[in-house]
Amino acid sequence: MPREIKFKVWDKDNNSCCPDFFAFQEDGHILWEWSQGDFTKSSNRFQQFTGLKDRNGREIYEGDILNYTLAGIVEDIKVEVRWGDCAWILYDIEYKDCIGHLTVAIKTYEVVGNIFENPELLKI
Repeated sequence: MPREIKFKVWDKDNNSCCPDFFAFQEDGHILWEWSQGDFTKSSNRFQQFTGLKDRNGREIYEGDILNYTLAGIVEDIKVEVRWGDCAWILYDIEYKDCIGHLTVAIKTYEVVGNIFENPELLKI
């Protein structure tokens, strides 16, 4: 099965998220789209699905905040999922730096919120 590419939209004006805004496969075939509301506003923020899920099976999106455990040595590092260096990266919130790439092999991620709904998690 081709990789599914999908997005959700954060509506800053209404302070709410519209999950599953639209999705399509690599061949360009649209699987579904959400047509209610005006999503052409410049205040909207699109969050792309990374194609990965956390250890609880929850989909990981750009802008999500994860708890990350590094090989059982360091626990509860809070990272933001960003696109950079041609890959999904883990941006350390405390040290304000990229600490690695989001990978399939490491199942130590847990989604704890996102930068829009949980801005308090960005504070150290």
